[in-house]
Amino acid sequence: MEEDDDAFWCLEELLCGEHQWRDIFREDTPRLIDLLNRIEEKLKKKCPKVLNHLVQTTQLNVAAAFSSIFITLFVYDLPLDQAIRVFEMFLLDGERVLIKMLIRMVKSKQKKILQIKELDLLQYIRSQMI
Repeated sequence: MEEDDDAFWCLEELLCGEHQWRDIFREDTPRLIDLLNRIEEKLKKKCPKVLNHLVQTTQLNVAAAFSSIFITLFVYDLPLDQAIRVFEMFLLDGERVLIKMLIRMVKSKQKKILQIKELDLLQYIRSQMI
């Protein structure tokens, strides 16, 4: 029973505490929109070819490509031990660590991303890039 209580209070802190992660799930998704705008700005500076490829070549936008990654905190397709580490880093450092991780992944997979087109690219970003 104590583990259930700990899990509940951890979730409550995540959603309502310092991170205010509940804003990701609100109808107008203000936090998600802010994160995606920040990702787009980072991509403009650090990976302009990837951003150009997403927007012009494949006609995808940053929201379509990356929103599910933030909604699931990167853990949807990760093995449990890696998912736990990502979650722990998020709890310690907040969304800043998620943005850094995403930009690093995009930079490390840039060559592959630039070779993939349209829906295959969306599938790659959501399930294979991580």
